[in-house]
Amino acid sequence: MVLSGRGVGLCLLPTVAADFTSGRLVRILQDFEAYDRTVYLVYPHSRHLASKVRAFVDHAAEWFKRL
Repeated sequence: MVLSGRGVGLCLLPTVAADFTSGRLVRILQDFEAYDRTVYLVYPHSRHLASKVRAFVDHAAEWFKRL
């Protein structure tokens, strides 16, 4: 809805950077800063975690570190 001009959104900058660059999105509330948020990945405990789950956990951890 935000990209269609019918709303206001709180978005992670890396996910909308191209839309800012192209002018499709503009920043409002210049002085507003969102509070830090904690992200949890929840998955079953297992001694032998499936390789796909391990790969996703590792990828997600690296992605969120860069934010």
